[in-house]
Amino acid sequence: MSRPVITEAEVARIISRQKFIYRTIADNTQPSRSEKRQKDYVQPNEKNIVYEIRYSDMREKPADLRFRARLETGISGAPRPRPGISLNWKNTRIRGVNWNLRHDSMLNGQLLEPVRGWHEKLWTEIDEDKYVVSIKEEVRNTDLRSMIRFCCQRWNIDLPEEPKNLLGE
Repeated sequence: MSRPVITEAEVARIISRQKFIYRTIADNTQPSRSEKRQKDYVQPNEKNIVYEIRYSDMREKPADLRFRARLETGISGAPRPRPGISLNWKNTRIRGVNWNLRHDSMLNGQLLEPVRGWHEKLWTEIDEDKYVVSIKEEVRNTDLRSMIRFCCQRWNIDLPEEPKNLLGE
């Protein structure tokens, strides 16, 4: 299956338009009641949340946008894992935020200075999602819930005020 042709102008329009979380597609951050009753319930190795996103001015029409948040389960004695968040359009990541000790960045096919720490992956027609910019000065709280809020604000996605578990609590 070939990937759709995505332009920077389309991505800019998507990011600038006001959006909202239409529904939760997947969320394993909290065990269900039946899972809690199971004696042999094992917590997943990774927390995953997937939301369907729609445009605020076209609430009933699907936009083929998915917001994904993930957090690996920590291991005793290892550094605390950090969340990764992405916005996908037509199954292609057009924005992403995560943390790496060092991440290579490309712009117009040219390798740039590596980015360290928190960064955002921006879609370009030539490099797709390999263009990376530092956002370490903008990131404050790095728990999963705070990073979901941060990305939603950054990408113009309205978060519902309740319920709390929508943010992975």
